[in-house]
Amino acid sequence: MRYTPCTLILVVCPDSIGEITQKDCITVANEMDVLKGVSVEVVNMHTIKPLDEKCLSELVDVFSTVVSLEEHSILGGLGSAISEF
Repeated sequence: MRYTPCTLILVVCPDSIGEITQKDCITVANEMDVLKGVSVEVVNMHTIKPLDEKCLSELVDVFSTVVSLEEHSILGGLGSAISEF
């Protein structure tokens, strides 16, 4: 997968972000670009176990900042999986 050059990547796991949708994340990304000049790309990480290591490897090779968005414990979730990768 090719990613557009941007400042920040927002990785979301749809099953763990509660009422927030991927569409909401894209709206926020667009607002950050317009208001702050921060280019953001939203990536759907559809599963944590097994972790899509190929996708994550591409992300960390291209982007200096990776942010995860999820709604549950900080242990054992998407953020932990990314930091342990």
